[in-house]
Amino acid sequence: MMQHNQIYEQLMPGRLFARCAFPSMVSMAVTSLYTVADGIFVGRMIGADALAAINLVMPLIIMSFALADMVAAGSSVQISIRLGERREGEACRIFSFCSLLIVAISCAAGAGGLLMAEPLVRLMGAGHRAGRAGGPGKGNGRPAGRPQRGCHRR
Repeated sequence: MMQHNQIYEQLMPGRLFARCAFPSMVSMAVTSLYTVADGIFVGRMIGADALAAINLVMPLIIMSFALADMVAAGSSVQISIRLGERREGEACRIFSFCSLLIVAISCAAGAGGLLMAEPLVRLMGAGHRAGRAGGPGKGNGRPAGRPQRGCHRR
């Protein structure tokens, strides 16, 4: 088995691409499957208003992911250049800084979501009921995840 630092130097580009791309493809497939299953369960168990709220808030969540991906993609180029130049110390510093920057962006997006979710959802044109469901801790007074109606038939 090759050492970690030899993988990028000795593997053929096709095999290297497959080795690096496969985990990302599996991750995206699982995330997509989760999103579909989540939509099915929310729509059936909680109701149409909750499903509408999820679909209204999802672009905001995707924007925060996009910011983190932007930092990660940009830093990976710089890290790769430094590693190619055999300047591992600089590559580690870039990685550490960008990791902390992604955490800071995520915390800022989370805080913004807690404070501004309901006004942003209303700005996107949500009705009263879906707008309430899109805000943090709002909704119909039920604990999160508790279905409106039971799963059994009467």
